[in-house]
Amino acid sequence: MLLKKSNTNHTFFKNTLILLKKKRVLVGIVLFTFYTVLILGLGYALKRNDIYGLFLKPVLLKNYHMVGSYLKSFSASPEKVVINIKHKDYLKLAYKRQEALKIGRLNYSPEDWVAATLAHRGETHKVDIRLKGMLNEHWKDKYEWSFKVKVKGGETLFGMKRFAIQRPRTRLFMNEWYGHKLLKYSGLIYLRYDFIDVTVNGRNFPVYAIEENFEKRLIENNHLREGPIFMAYLAPFLFPGDLKSNIKAIDIYQTTKYSRNLEFMKLVRMAESRVEAYRQGDLPFSKVFDVNKMGKLLALSDMVQSRHALH
Repeated sequence: MLLKKSNTNHTFFKNTLILLKKKRVLVGIVLFTFYTVLILGLGYALKRNDIYGLFLKPVLLKNYHMVGSYLKSFSASPEKVVINIKHKDYLKLAYKRQEALKIGRLNYSPEDWVAATLAHRGETHKVDIRLKGMLNEHWKDKYEWSFKVKVKGGETLFGMKRFAIQRPRTRLFMNEWYGHKLLKYSGLIYLRYDFIDVTVNGRNFPVYAIEENFEKRLIENNHLREGPIFMAYLAPFLFPGDLKSNIKAIDIYQTTKYSRNLEFMKLVRMAESRVEAYRQGDLPFSKVFDVNKMGKLLALSDMVQSRHALH
């Protein structure tokens, strides 16, 4: 006599379904309670932190503008810049990039510059150009590299003698643009910063950012008198032992150019002595730096997440 094998799985699911039907009222109450607590908790959190007023409401009110703004972007016509580099010089830049990829950072030297031409609005300028950016976000792409540019002779581009061009993502897209507008609005020194169309050796890149570098035209554009631009090393205590004494107080931009200018070098020595006095604890911060301006700079840098400017 053959006995039919029972289907254990079928029996289990059947019994479970019967149990759920019997307990459906209880399950419904549990689910409704959980949903109610979740909605009330979410509402309380939104109300307490004013997420609706500070975030959701502005997004909802302005969201309909996004479509129009996006469509308008296709009709934008940024300034076009065409850079041509001789093949042997381009290979030199490519070799420098390969070195950087191997060690994970880009080390600079005066020999890194190569000659190039830059065309804009029918005019061609002679320039020197090199790779820029210590971190690989500036040169990890096969073609889209960041560059430093120096315009030769008495010529400038957009009023700038020295500038950098790079992908906007290296400066958090629009954050850097807003940052410099806020610096100008707050009465602080700002850089000229905009977006351009770049072609290098016939290869057209996506929109690039152009960023002014440090030299006297930056100071003049901020309606200030020409003077030393320097980077201060404020924390020698970060370095162990005798290494402290080898860390200089300041690093001057374009030292060679101004080394024979007695008034300029007098200001350099004054800045160096004051910064060193602060580092040694002989002068308070407020006697060396403009505290109000420094406070504004720190706040604005934090607001637009532009901390690279503080390095």
